Amino acid sequence: GGPVNVYGIDCGSSGLKMLDGLPHVGEIINGDDVERVGRLLRWLRDLADDRAARYSEVRASTIVEYRTLADQPAEKRIFVLVDGMSAFREAYEYSKLSALWDIFLQLATDGRPLGIHLVVSGDRPNSVPASLLASIQRRLVLRLSSEDDYLSMDVPKDVLGQASPPGRGLLGNLEVQLAVLGGNSNLAVQAREVHKLSEAMLRQGVERAPQIERLPDQVDLDILPAGSPDLPVIGVDDETLQPAEILAKGPLLLAGPPGAGRTVALVTLAYALRRSNPGVELIYVGSRRSAAASLKLWDRSVVGADDVEETIDELVDYSTGTPGKLAIFIEGLTDFTDTGAESGIERLVTASIKADQWVVGESETSTWSSAWSLAQPFKSGRRGLLLNPGDIDGDSLLSTSLGRISTDFVPGRGYIVGRGKVRKLQVALPPENRN
Repeated sequence: GGPVNVYGIDCGSSGLKMLDGLPHVGEIINGDDVERVGRLLRWLRDLADDRAARYSEVRASTIVEYRTLADQPAEKRIFVLVDGMSAFREAYEYSKLSALWDIFLQLATDGRPLGIHLVVSGDRPNSVPASLLASIQRRLVLRLSSEDDYLSMDVPKDVLGQASPPGRGLLGNLEVQLAVLGGNSNLAVQAREVHKLSEAMLRQGVERAPQIERLPDQVDLDILPAGSPDLPVIGVDDETLQPAEILAKGPLLLAGPPGAGRTVALVTLAYALRRSNPGVELIYVGSRRSAAASLKLWDRSVVGADDVEETIDELVDYSTGTPGKLAIFIEGLTDFTDTGAESGIERLVTASIKADQWVVGESETSTWSSAWSLAQPFKSGRRGLLLNPGDIDGDSLLSTSLGRISTDFVPGRGYIVGRGKVRKLQVALPPENRN
């Protein structure tokens, strides 16, 4: 009884996808979409905590009691469907995503009285672990491959057999036949019936369930808050979908493969700092001419190994004489290797770090390992912005594991690494990159 919202995690053959159009179905998420699965589970955890506090205030032990005692008949039950439990376990229980598995188990244990229910499907009895099985109140057993499987599920072995039709099963002490929308097992027919049902529900005014939002592929820096002088906002955080800040002090390693958006990110970092700290001086140092070098954003721009070599002493003296008052952005840092400016760049980076300046070094991921002396201050700082990294880039560049990485290549999608912690984000576009 009462209103219901439904969410699905599809680790099977996309069989749940046809439910996506129903208004009370908030989202059907592919099991590989770690970002949104994590966001769904964290949202449900926070919702469970909120409901536990609200229910205790009116001394309600279940959602049914809360609806009555608090006069809140619209409080929604939430069903979470997980299709393909074996694949879900493999992806989340035995991996670096085990924290999400722990949230899932917590919801299974504590969610039922709060109106949060899990419905899971498995292709064999042992696909559901004992830790989860203990929290499951009811089991529907369909046709299994062997008699021993029925015994392990504690149901009679002589009721279902090879001749049993699809959907025939055992629910407690009952033999049941599952209904099919439209009365036809053809998926196309079922999909049409789901569409008709959706239209009927909308006509009756059924409220649409909240969706689980995605991290945007693009976001303009100007629509985000500026942040504070030492913590400028540079994009959108994946976990919270809130503005993402970065510490504007010390060395920062900026890396990524070709096409990942490194130059745009470098400019974004500079614009973000100027927005949050208008009095800071921005110095650009480039190994070669680029679109970024000529921007009016910079207070000073030095390009090419020869010009850098000529002005490096002046830059070092200026940086050490104005501690904490400027930021240095070096594009193509590793390209200075084996040039006359290499030792000067090394001195500038070291001196500026000691003077509490922000020093951002940018280069393609594959080049950092061949520029040992120039890369060392950035690697030892273990702080960086890694755009579209590979599986081992966090370990090799900053001695910090990034965990499971999405295979989607989105320019500006990256990870902020600092103090051994990792945060995924979408780097915002600076004003020059607006369409």
